[in-house]
Amino acid sequence: MGYSVVFIQEFEADYDAILGYLSVQSGSPQAAIALMDSFDAAVELLADNPFINAVSLKPQLAAHECRTHHVGSYVIVYTVRDEMVVFVGMFHQRQLFEGIVARRG
Repeated sequence: MGYSVVFIQEFEADYDAILGYLSVQSGSPQAAIALMDSFDAAVELLADNPFINAVSLKPQLAAHECRTHHVGSYVIVYTVRDEMVVFVGMFHQRQLFEGIVARRG
């Protein structure tokens, strides 16, 4: 991996909540495992190519220079700072997450 990877606490909570929902509430542990595999591949891709996605055009995300990357039905929100890829949040693609990310700064 080229850039170091940082997961903020809120990102980790988002990720855990999604995996919990998939494996317990929806009754599909296989979907949770598949998402974990896809997520791991995305982290590796973004660590090697952090500028593969442009800064978002959505004003609340652009103000923080956030970029988005899709993994299945989910969106990873991240920023690139110095030599780090900072993972800010992970949300379902139908979720209105721009305000949440803006509050996280």
